[in-house]
Amino acid sequence: GFVITTAAYRSFIEDSGLFGQIEQLVAGVNYDNIAELEAQTFRIRKLFEATRFPGSLGDEIVKAYAAMGERTFVAVRSSGTAEDLVGASFAGLHDTYLDVLGGDEVLDAVKRCWASLWTARATIYRRNYGFAHMEALLAVVVQQMVPSDASGVMFTGNPLTAATDEMVINSSWGLGEAVVQGIVSPDQYTVAHKDLAVIEKSLGSKMVQIVRDLDAGRNVVEQPVPEARRGAWSLTEPQVTALGQLGRRVQAYYDEMPQDIEWGIAGGTLYLLQSRPITGVDFSWDAECSDWQEEIEDPHAKWTRVPMDDIWTGAITPLMYSWRGEAWAYDARGGSVAIMNLQSIKRIRAMKYFRGEAYENVEVDRAWVKASMPAVRGFMAQRIPEDMREEAIKASFSWFDYVKMYLRAWVLYPEVGTPYGWMKKLQDYFDNRVAEARGLADDQLPLLSDQELERYLRQQNAFESQYNYDVVWPGLFLYARDIMTALGLIVQHWYAGDNPHAFTELIAGSEKITRTVEEHLKLHEMGKLVRASSRLSRDFDRLRNKDFFDSLPVSEEGRELDKLVQAFLVFSGHRGHADRDIYFPRYADAPEVLYRALQAHVKSDADPMILQNSNNERRERVRAEVEASIRRKPFGFIKTELFKWCLEYTLRFQEYRDDERYFIDGNTYSIRKGFLEANRRLMERGLVETERDFYFLTFKELWELLGNKDNRKLTRAKIRGRMKNFDDFDQKQYQPPKFLYRNRELAENLDTVSLIDGDMLLRGIPTSRGKVTGVARIVKQLSQIDRVNKGEILVANSTDPGWTPVFALIHGVIVETGGLLSHSSCLAREYGFPAAQVEGALRLIPDGATITLNGDTGEVRVHNNPPDAEPDESSGPEPLHAAA
Repeated sequence: GFVITTAAYRSFIEDSGLFGQIEQLVAGVNYDNIAELEAQTFRIRKLFEATRFPGSLGDEIVKAYAAMGERTFVAVRSSGTAEDLVGASFAGLHDTYLDVLGGDEVLDAVKRCWASLWTARATIYRRNYGFAHMEALLAVVVQQMVPSDASGVMFTGNPLTAATDEMVINSSWGLGEAVVQGIVSPDQYTVAHKDLAVIEKSLGSKMVQIVRDLDAGRNVVEQPVPEARRGAWSLTEPQVTALGQLGRRVQAYYDEMPQDIEWGIAGGTLYLLQSRPITGVDFSWDAECSDWQEEIEDPHAKWTRVPMDDIWTGAITPLMYSWRGEAWAYDARGGSVAIMNLQSIKRIRAMKYFRGEAYENVEVDRAWVKASMPAVRGFMAQRIPEDMREEAIKASFSWFDYVKMYLRAWVLYPEVGTPYGWMKKLQDYFDNRVAEARGLADDQLPLLSDQELERYLRQQNAFESQYNYDVVWPGLFLYARDIMTALGLIVQHWYAGDNPHAFTELIAGSEKITRTVEEHLKLHEMGKLVRASSRLSRDFDRLRNKDFFDSLPVSEEGRELDKLVQAFLVFSGHRGHADRDIYFPRYADAPEVLYRALQAHVKSDADPMILQNSNNERRERVRAEVEASIRRKPFGFIKTELFKWCLEYTLRFQEYRDDERYFIDGNTYSIRKGFLEANRRLMERGLVETERDFYFLTFKELWELLGNKDNRKLTRAKIRGRMKNFDDFDQKQYQPPKFLYRNRELAENLDTVSLIDGDMLLRGIPTSRGKVTGVARIVKQLSQIDRVNKGEILVANSTDPGWTPVFALIHGVIVETGGLLSHSSCLAREYGFPAAQVEGALRLIPDGATITLNGDTGEVRVHNNPPDAEPDESSGPEPLHAAA
């Protein structure tokens, strides 16, 4: 083949005098009148038809065609210079002519291609996208015709789901124009990049085909496909594999960017006809974030984000997922999977990254449900899709196997596999390993070489893995779960009193002052100092964030507050993050984080110690009542002792759970600072465009970039795609599906929204008792909590320790994700106000609406005609605690 360049087009319209005529006709176009636009552009196209080739241009084209052979059928194809851009593809707007035969026919087809720049559709497209008409140029490609038996299109990334580990092939009989123009329903094959296996396929109707016009001896016609061929697959398995191999090669040639490929098969030979970048799809290469997993992903696996909602709130960056996801997946395999002997899930791919969220394989959670005692199955089954729950809940259960599970824990974990062994080990971490967790000082990190910095980060990650192995799996996921469940069953079956909330009141809060309570005592002290000083109060309102803290040294009361601030940063500088990811700044990173926390304590004068003491007194009253009731039962002494042990253990667990999170946050902060040092080097070497680009690479990809071993074009594309997904999730413009299948939402048939007397009723999961009517305050990001006023009901996607200060203001909380032991639920119970988890709350509840939150039923009523405020039926404020 050969190319007639854009210079030839420019020469044609200028040397023939067409340029001025076209310019004049375009200037008079009325884009608001389609009929007039069609007429005007038709005139331009007729000008091309009537104009002869100037000079020797026509002769050169005929000569080039003759060199291909006297009776060569060719395709004459348009190629606009503005085609296949990221923001505008011009796909299908310019014309192509097939099975052209003879020099005169080629010249005619070339002019018609040039004229297709001036169709109404192309003209208005340029105008809408801001392209100058007279600067638009068109080349023409003349290629030998492939008389395809079957042909079509192949995308080397899935355009429907944006999965870059899949290819999609559309195929039909005859020439590919039938597929490209959309006049046929083709066969479709989805193929895995990794092993070229067909994941799924669908048989198209293939009613028509485009073939050579045998009567005319040239050009093409549309004709019906014979009945027998409509029901036959247009590709064999070896042909699908060959296409996949071709797709890999073409994509590799184009810097691994996903390609839109046209292809044909004639006489058993596969031909590559065209390749261009796929446009209009936001690829983010999420599959590559899980490359640390050896197991091949089952394309038909189902995935759940519910476990991550409980322990990993908020948007998740590829960087943190790549190291913490790996640690959790393999730690669980050596921990809980081994203890519970879950052989069915030992070798399956456990985790998946999708659009800023981490997902767990549903089979992992289904196995967990079946291996658990029946009393907890109903609650745990919320992690799996609705159609799987009944089978999992009703699965056979053996107490013999359950006892063996505990025996395995003792054998596999001789030091920490006993009820108190993990607590003893955790206390050893607290007493002796804080410095190890906190890592190197800030001034030591720049002294490390790139290789030493990488080893240091892997070392800190390994510390967390060992910590999980020692503490999390036997303690939190076995003993704490089952003993707390036993406590609930004891209260349910042996307590005969009339307090329906005895269990939640017993487990609300902690008896001792935990690290979180200490943190908020310090914040309360600072807030009290601000309120007591007219100068500090004025400055706090007038100045914000860094400006306020910078102003403190100029006054005596400011210097007193500054001492408290500095002491607080030493104690809790590694905390205060909006969500769990290392992306979110801590108190020590950004003054606005501490200012935000102080705002709630300046607004509220609630003393955490008063709340702490009040909660302890109430628990003691309930404890005494429950003990007295159980003691009156047959074998009351034994039952009472068992109740007291389960309660004591549960309270100790909750205290340890709070303090261990404070401890491990220190290690996570050391990892964050290590990556920030790596980013400093990236910025210094000009390897990234913005200071946050590095968060959107995996650990492996970041070090490849740091060592200049990456594919730079692909790296930048990954950053752009992943950053967009993360920002959409973080800013609550997008909510990842609860359940995922084939990178698409797996919907549940749950009736969660209805209308009652003109009010919208939302049904969710109750997590803290009580009932309250108030103003709903929608807060999509922690940076917006200054909008929350005293007495309002907070509505958020989820909360984490950084959100804790606002709980001193609100009278209720609704979140979209999490569960009974999530951060928001525990704090709500401890503060004594209602809470619920409601899917889609941010979308369904209007900001500022009057709502009634029923924490006993999980229902939220959005009032159309707001009633007079109902009394808050929660039991009163309780002390702060962050148990989950």
